[in-house]
Amino acid sequence: MTSHVSSVSRDQRVSQIVLFGLFLIGGLSIYLLGNNWTSMFPTNTSTVYKISLPIIFLILAVALHWSKSLKPYWPIAFALFIGAFANWLNWTLGNWLKYVLPMASTTAEELMIDKLSQCIPVVLAILVLTRLSGNDLGSIFLKKGNLQPNVALFARFPPEADEGAWVVKQALDIGLMGVIFNGVDTRAQGLAAVQSMRYPQLKGSRYFEPAGRRGAAPTLATWLWGLSTDEYERHADLWPLNPAGDLLAIVMIESVEGLKNLNDILSVPGIGAVFLGNANDLRHSMGVPADAPEVEAARQTILKGCLAHKVACGITVASGAEMVKRLNEGWKMIRATVETIRDGRALQPNAG
Repeated sequence: MTSHVSSVSRDQRVSQIVLFGLFLIGGLSIYLLGNNWTSMFPTNTSTVYKISLPIIFLILAVALHWSKSLKPYWPIAFALFIGAFANWLNWTLGNWLKYVLPMASTTAEELMIDKLSQCIPVVLAILVLTRLSGNDLGSIFLKKGNLQPNVALFARFPPEADEGAWVVKQALDIGLMGVIFNGVDTRAQGLAAVQSMRYPQLKGSRYFEPAGRRGAAPTLATWLWGLSTDEYERHADLWPLNPAGDLLAIVMIESVEGLKNLNDILSVPGIGAVFLGNANDLRHSMGVPADAPEVEAARQTILKGCLAHKVACGITVASGAEMVKRLNEGWKMIRATVETIRDGRALQPNAG
C-alpha cells in the first residue's frame, strides 16, 4: 500500500490555527496573570530564577538536537530559550517599551504598555519556533506531514457483506482505511463487499472491475487523511487490486458454506485479507467443540487458500508460543493482547 501524499495547503492552515492558538493562549495568560504574577510566583522576581531558565532551555535544546529519537523537538526547546532570554532581558532593562511608544497619559495606558511588553517574549518564542520548523509550526506536531493518525482505522459492522453497503459508505466517508466484513459465505457476498468500498471507476481505468458502488461525500475523510479531494479519490481504492490504493477489504470465513466456497471467494479481485479470529462461529457451524481436530484442519484449509491466492490471512492467538507458530505457518495478521505480542517477540525477535 502506498503512503499518502500530504496536502501542503491543508497543513499550512492547520499550522496557522496552531500558531494562533498558542499566541492567544500565551497572550491571554500573560494579560490575566500579569498583575498577580509576582504574588502568585514570588521566585519569578529572583535574578537566579530569571537567568537559570534560559540556560536550562538552551542546554535542553542542545541535548535534543544531538538526540537521534528526539531531534524533531529541539526547535521547541530553543524557542523557549529565546522566550526565556527575552523575558530576562525585559526584566533586566525594565519596561523599556514605554520609551519607544508614545507617552502614556493614563494608568490604563501604562498598564496596557506593560502587558504588551510582557507579551514580547511569547511572540518571539512563537516566531522562532515557526521559523525553525520551516514556516510550518504544525510540522512539529504532525511529523508525518499530514493529518493521518498513527494507526490504520478499521471497523467491523453488524450487517452482512451484501447488506451493509450503506454502513460501509458512511464509514469510509468519515475516514476509515478498511472494513472487516462478517460471515462471507459466497462469492456474491465477497463481490458485494468489494463493490461497496470502490468508487465507480473513471473511463479508461486500468482497474475498472469490479465496478464500484460507493457514493462520493469524502469531506471528513480528506480531512483525516490530510489530502485534497482529488488526491483522496486516487488513493481511496482497494489494495492490492489497485497498487496505489490505500483501502483494505477484509472478509471473515465463519461457516461451513464459506469454507466450501473459499476459493471462489478469494478469487474476487479486491479482497485483501481473510480474518478467521478464534474460529468460534466456524466451529459452531461445523458442530464441533473448539479443540476438535476438524477446527484446526479448517484453519489450515483457509491458510492454504490464502497463500495460493496471495491474500493475507489473520488469526487470533492466546500465547506468545502460538503467535510464533502461526507466523511461521504463514499467517500475516495476528490479533492478540499486548502481553501476548510481547511474549511472542521475546521468543522470536523478528516476529514483528
